[in-house]
Amino acid sequence: MNIKKLLVGHVIRLKYVNRFSTCRTLHKESVAEHVFFTTLYSLVVGEWIEQTYAVTVNFRKLLSKAIIHDLEECITGDIPRDFKHLDIDLNEHINKMAEQGFQKVIESLFQFCSASYWTDIWKNAKDDSIEGRILSFADFLSVVSYVYEETRIAKSLVLKEQLTTMGDYCKMFSVEEYKMFWPLTKQVHEIVFEEILK
Repeated sequence: MNIKKLLVGHVIRLKYVNRFSTCRTLHKESVAEHVFFTTLYSLVVGEWIEQTYAVTVNFRKLLSKAIIHDLEECITGDIPRDFKHLDIDLNEHINKMAEQGFQKVIESLFQFCSASYWTDIWKNAKDDSIEGRILSFADFLSVVSYVYEETRIAKSLVLKEQLTTMGDYCKMFSVEEYKMFWPLTKQVHEIVFEEILK
């Protein structure tokens, strides 16, 4: 293991890569901040899921997915969601390039194990497993939290206009596969529609 690459290599850049780079914002949220909150929300939602539905969550798997789900952005930067999902071919190409970036980072950190192990976790971070669904929802919660703060405190009209698609983002979690999350989704809808988009 190369400690220098761990401490001052590619990964450290996540502190400097800003999200929502096409919006005028008061607080520049770094990818590192986003990853922290997404990981924290994953832990809390995972505990809630276990307690509410008596299902078992593999927390090692969940937290591994959460902590590396945006790791490639230290190479690619944060690509705005609206642009990334503009076209299916574009999205596939971005994902292929992101995978190459991810592998570059992993290979610099884990010379002692196969990069394919971590690449599989990264590629399947938001799969249909309970852990993947929790991560997807936690990632969404991180966006809601940031947008809520910006629109409430900064009154960022540019951000508010760009994120009027939050309703569509919310709908992703109203499908049957996310039924366990519906009590939480209802609360998020209230935040989005009563606070952010009013």
